Amino acid sequence: MKLLTLSFFCFFSILAFGQEIPYSFSYSSADFTDLDNPLELSGDEIWSDDFYRLIDLGFEFEVAGTLFDRIEVRSGGVDFYEVGSSRSRRLFSFYRLLEDRGTTQSESPITYQVDNSPTDAGAIFKIEWKNAGVVAGPDASNIPEDFLDLQVWLHENSNIISIHFGASQISAGSLLHSLVNASVLGIKLLVDNTFIGPVGNGTMPSSVVDFCDPGVCYQNINSYPSDGTIYWFTPAPIMVSTTQVDELFNVSVYPNPTRDKVVVQLLPNQLPEVEMIRLLNMQGQMVWKAIQPELSSSINIDLSELPAGIYTLIVYHESGMVTKEIVKK
Repeated sequence: MKLLTLSFFCFFSILAFGQEIPYSFSYSSADFTDLDNPLELSGDEIWSDDFYRLIDLGFEFEVAGTLFDRIEVRSGGVDFYEVGSSRSRRLFSFYRLLEDRGTTQSESPITYQVDNSPTDAGAIFKIEWKNAGVVAGPDASNIPEDFLDLQVWLHENSNIISIHFGASQISAGSLLHSLVNASVLGIKLLVDNTFIGPVGNGTMPSSVVDFCDPGVCYQNINSYPSDGTIYWFTPAPIMVSTTQVDELFNVSVYPNPTRDKVVVQLLPNQLPEVEMIRLLNMQGQMVWKAIQPELSSSINIDLSELPAGIYTLIVYHESGMVTKEIVKK
């Protein structure tokens, strides 16, 4: 997979005492390109929010320790298909919030293609919702002029999931224009009863990890992402709890973004409680590591030989982990 030039940056930290969520969230920006000669999923059928197709991926894709070779493509979302499962691994983009804009025949094709470019990244399974109408929730009226273009990519070898946002027309009266107070599922990756996803500004979001109780996942973006925005769900385990990290353990990383190096700043009185620090690339591979007694309260990490991209810094504390995302330009 060609590394995209990153123009935006997601920064968050979580301290852990309990349940693990095996992904980190980040975002970037690149031109949105329609799929080239894709295969039809919807055909001429006028589809609605109950659209469903079961598709073979052509390769195995791992989600939170489970391998899948098929997915369920739905209206604006993906379920990872396992016989007899409770659908406990799923990606909600605009799940059940999209519909066909056609009246007598389809005007909103749902298509897919498999990009088998010969690279170490392996194949990429790409799904596209083109010119999709916006339902905007079970209790809201759709606005006929509204539409959006959206793609979901599943990256074979890295098991990264990315959501690519294209052109859109989202009226101010639509719930999708401001999701913050809407009881809808928004954009998130759900693993069992825990999800990770963006919050705040849709184009430059932060992220949150939360729980679904009972089966309803709140926490949404408050504006639609601009054309070219990409959301990334990267396998990089983090631990979560409701405890605020800033009250317990402080980690500073600067400059961020950077071109050559970063400084990791720890509080001297908390340094003895730090066991190890690791840096992971977007494929989850460790590219740097330091353990006690190599650690100090101010640690320089040289990134000059690493390619541009998003990296995850993990600080292992006696009570859990703190994660920070670093952008190398």
